[in-house]
Amino acid sequence: MKDFMKYTLATIVGLMLFSIVMTIVSIISLAGIAASEGMSVPIGEKSILHIKLQGTIEERVADIPFSIAQITGENVAAISLENALTALEKAVSNENIVGIYMEGGALSATPAMTEELRNALLKFKESGKWIIAYGDTYSKSAYYLCSVADRVLLNPEGMLDWSGMASAPMFFKDVLEKIGVKMQVFKVGTYKSAVEPFTSTEMSDANREQVTSYLTSIWNNMLEDVAISRGTETAALNTLADSLTVMAPAQTSVEGGLVDTLCYISDVKNILKEKAEIGEDENLNFVSLDDVAKSETLQEKISE
Repeated sequence: MKDFMKYTLATIVGLMLFSIVMTIVSIISLAGIAASEGMSVPIGEKSILHIKLQGTIEERVADIPFSIAQITGENVAAISLENALTALEKAVSNENIVGIYMEGGALSATPAMTEELRNALLKFKESGKWIIAYGDTYSKSAYYLCSVADRVLLNPEGMLDWSGMASAPMFFKDVLEKIGVKMQVFKVGTYKSAVEPFTSTEMSDANREQVTSYLTSIWNNMLEDVAISRGTETAALNTLADSLTVMAPAQTSVEGGLVDTLCYISDVKNILKEKAEIGEDENLNFVSLDDVAKSETLQEKISE
């Protein structure tokens, strides 16, 4: 009994000490994060802004310490649109930033957000600086952004998704009936389709008409933007969209004008060094969107 009490007390004391240590570590970490907020990040000479088009684009991305993703080790990428726009605006006037390297990937974002980010990339390019894009894969959103680049590169074994717009609504009427749920809906007007998933098993003609209308508008806007950047015709881009480029050999994207060159990442590094005008033996200096967003502009330094 004495040994049991001794081990029990030792366990309790150990847990208490562990809790105290973890609390102190958390406080120090939080203090460090709070102190680092707003601090200017120095941008070295011949820096390249590296934008990874992976995950999602969100209006704002909160920097939450000790988040579930960090604890579990999951890497849920998200680009803050606010940070990205700020960074691109600062990158235009920052002489140390010579260009942008965009890395394509599985990016998912709303058309409005991708268009706003794309317009900011165009302004950067119009300033006389260069943009190089490369990817093992390009989702449609990622390619739409990367199409502004001076050169769009693709892995010889890579894939590029250039498909049209689609909508796949889900309907729950049959499921609700099976579990005994009866929906009571009140609506006025032909195009009030928000409740259809709960009252129908398929799209109504009115809903199909309005969905087709706005998807066509979005798609036509993407076609026009990409056609201008890539120096091609919207009809040719539509033909490519019908050819299932994601399943086709990478060479198809080159022949269709979506991509300039097929190459591997080692070749991309040489291209970036040439564009940045640095030696073959020198290392590339990449900076992130967050780094540039936190950097000081010349105007901000003068105002101080």
